[in-house]
Amino acid sequence: LAGKQKARRGRPKTPPVEPAVRQGILFGLAILTLVALAIVDVLDIAFFIVTFLVAGLIEAYAQTRK
Repeated sequence: LAGKQKARRGRPKTPPVEPAVRQGILFGLAILTLVALAIVDVLDIAFFIVTFLVAGLIEAYAQTRK
């Protein structure tokens, strides 16, 4: 394919692992927050939306710092 480059010795270049780990941790924290809010019985759609919005903003900030 156009633009696809291979690393030396014919092995494809592997993507970095750090973004996947960071996104997994953020997703886990968002789920943990939603579970905690559900246990306290204050979970509603506003908290649901805000939780994932904040997680998305944190990820966007982390991506722009590089």
